[in-house]
Amino acid sequence: MLYVYPLDVMRYNSYKSLNGMNEVKKSDYRACLPALLMLCLPFQGGAWTLDHEQSQISYLSYKLVDKSYQSIVENNFFERFAGSVSEDGVVQLTIDADSVNTGVEIRDERVRLHAFDSENHPQIVFNARLEQNLDALKPGEVKEQELSGTLTMRGVTRPITARLVVVRNTTDTALVKTLSPIIINAADYGMEEGFEQLRALVNLFNIPQFIPVSVKLVMAK
Repeated sequence: MLYVYPLDVMRYNSYKSLNGMNEVKKSDYRACLPALLMLCLPFQGGAWTLDHEQSQISYLSYKLVDKSYQSIVENNFFERFAGSVSEDGVVQLTIDADSVNTGVEIRDERVRLHAFDSENHPQIVFNARLEQNLDALKPGEVKEQELSGTLTMRGVTRPITARLVVVRNTTDTALVKTLSPIIINAADYGMEEGFEQLRALVNLFNIPQFIPVSVKLVMAK
């Protein structure tokens, strides 16, 4: 098994070049991030890899405007992530926390800073093992399963469970999708203070800390 530099080390070296010799442009660095994320994953022969262009990781944010509980619901997603499923069903998904997209640039910056603390914790990582590996499914076969694993965010690792549908589309492609949203409790990852800062910045009544996350991953061999 081969490991390459983790993302935070590469990020440090890239920014050092930016601030010193100016050998690396920040825009070039961001454009290369999907490839860099793949380098962070352990290489295993015969593994399924995530087709980033066909996949999506998104979450809903709820905002309570006032005491009447009038709410605003917004869809957010991550632009950069990578993943793999090994021959024995080991799943690893790595998300660049700095790539969150809320649809509003200033809000992106605030969420990175206050919610994800992406400067200090650049990666969000999910690890698990499938009950049945993708190779065990025949083309056209559909399998529902409950997947238990761990989610690491802001330096905190917690157990997490997801209800999935797995579809072996063809010999070389498969779809892994959440049947229902995964509910993340932001307080489990030390986000309470960050959520309060976000609330105060826009003078909201409350920002609920339970976040529904939906995942659609297209895997290829």
